[in-house]
Amino acid sequence: MDTLDAHEPVATAEIPLLEGLRLEWTRRLLRGDPYISMQGLIYKMGEEAAKLPPHLISSYSMPRYDEDDAYVDGASEDMSDDMSEDSPGAPSEAMGYSTRTERFLKEALKTPQNSHIFNAIPRDMLKSIVLGTVAWDYYPRASRTPPGCYKTPKKRGYGIYVFGLAVEGRDGKWLTANELNRLIKDLRTYVLGYDMYMSNGGAWPNTSLARVETRDLVAEVDSQLIEHRTLVTGPRFVASEHGRQGLVDLIASLQRRADKSLEINPAGETPLIQTPIYTGLSSDLASRMPKHDVNSKDGLKSSNKAHGLICSLMKLQGLQPRAVSVVAVRLWEKDDLWFSETLVCALANSLISQDGFNRTECGSKVASDAPRLDPAGEDMSSFLHDNLEATLVELRQRKAFLEEFRKLDSVMSDPILQEARDANEKYKESSRVMKTLPDYIHELEKQLQREEQELKDAQKGLEFLELLSQFKDVDLSGLE
Repeated sequence: MDTLDAHEPVATAEIPLLEGLRLEWTRRLLRGDPYISMQGLIYKMGEEAAKLPPHLISSYSMPRYDEDDAYVDGASEDMSDDMSEDSPGAPSEAMGYSTRTERFLKEALKTPQNSHIFNAIPRDMLKSIVLGTVAWDYYPRASRTPPGCYKTPKKRGYGIYVFGLAVEGRDGKWLTANELNRLIKDLRTYVLGYDMYMSNGGAWPNTSLARVETRDLVAEVDSQLIEHRTLVTGPRFVASEHGRQGLVDLIASLQRRADKSLEINPAGETPLIQTPIYTGLSSDLASRMPKHDVNSKDGLKSSNKAHGLICSLMKLQGLQPRAVSVVAVRLWEKDDLWFSETLVCALANSLISQDGFNRTECGSKVASDAPRLDPAGEDMSSFLHDNLEATLVELRQRKAFLEEFRKLDSVMSDPILQEARDANEKYKESSRVMKTLPDYIHELEKQLQREEQELKDAQKGLEFLELLSQFKDVDLSGLE
C-alpha cells in the first residue's frame, strides 16, 4: 500500500479522501501528538456538525431512523420518557444548538468522563477510524498482526463498534475505482427502479423493455444475499423517501471517492483501502456485531440497509464482500453511550452524507434495562492508561519549559532588554535597506545605459567633426 508521509500526508489512490479535519487529525496522529493536544479538534467537528442536512438530524422526540440499529439492542422505542433540559436526550435546539451532534461535540470536554472516553480509544484504532482504513488494518491475515484494539466480548458487552468493507482474497483491500464506478452505475439504476415502482402506485410497470430491465436488475440485486420477493413487495433496500435520500447521498459520496482516486491514478485499477465506515453502539456487542457479517443467516436483514445494498452490488460483480467489525471503545456506564457513539461517528465521517453508511446522526437512546456497570468495562483501562500517560508526559514537558523560561526573568534586566530592542531595530533598518537594494541597482543599471548611449552619441559627433576638419585645408579657389 501507499504510505502516508508523517510530516505532510497527502491523498493517494488507495486513500483518496484526505482533506479538512480528517487531514488535520491524520497529521497529528502520524506525528505522535498526545490526546490532550488533539481535543480541540472535537470542538471543530461540532462546528461542522451544525451544518448537517435536515434529513440526517435526530431529535429526542422521534426515533433514530436508520432502519437497522434503532437504538441499543433491547431499548424501548418509546421516546416519551421525561427528560430534563440538561439530560443527553433533551432538545438540543432549546440549548442553542442546531443538531444533537453539534451539542454533544461542543459540550464534550466540559466533563472529565467524556475526556476519559476519548482517551480510552486505542491510538491505532483512532487512526484507522479517522482514515477509514478499518477493514485494511484489522483484516485477519497471517502475514501481519493487527494493531492494538479491544477484544470482541464473548457475551454481552457495552461499547461502540465500527466496520468497514473488504473484498475476499484481497487481504483487506476493497474495490478499485473502476469497480466502484460500475457499482455506482448499478446503484443509480436501483434508485431509478424505486422511483419507477413508487410513481406507479407501489407496483412494477412493464410498459417498456427498459423498465422491465430496471425491475429485473433491482430483483437480482435484492436476491444476492437472501431470497426476496421484489416483484411483489418492491425494492428490499429502500422503502421510504428518507431511505431514498440516503441512497442519493451514498451515490454522491461514492462518486467523490472514485473520482478522487482516478485523479491520482487514472488507470483505476488500484484497490482502495479507505472504505465507508458504519458506527454502531450496543449493550450486547457479542450478539450485535456478527449481524453485519455478509454470511449471516438473515442475509443482513438486521444490518444497515446501505451496507446490505453495497454488499449485494459487489456480489453482482462476482466479488465476495466482507465486513470487518471491531470494537472502537468499551464503556463503563450506559450514559457514556450518548457521547461516545457521536464522537466515533464524527471521527469516522460515517454519516451517509459524508462518506459512511449511517443514515441519521448518532447518539442513541440507551436501553433502560442495561446494567450501570459493564462487567468488562475494565478492559479499557490499559488503553486509557497509555494515552493518559502520554498526556502526562506532554504536560510535564510543558511545565519544565515554563519553569526554564521563568528562570530567564533574573537575567533579562532592563539594560539587556534595551540592547536587544536596539539590535532588533538595527536589524529591521538593515533589512529595510536590503529590500530597497534591488530597485536601487536597477536604477543604476538604467542610468549606466543612458550614459553609455550619450557616450556613443558623443563619439559619433566627434567622428563627424574630424571628417569636417579634413576639408579645412582643401584649396577650393580653382572651383570658382
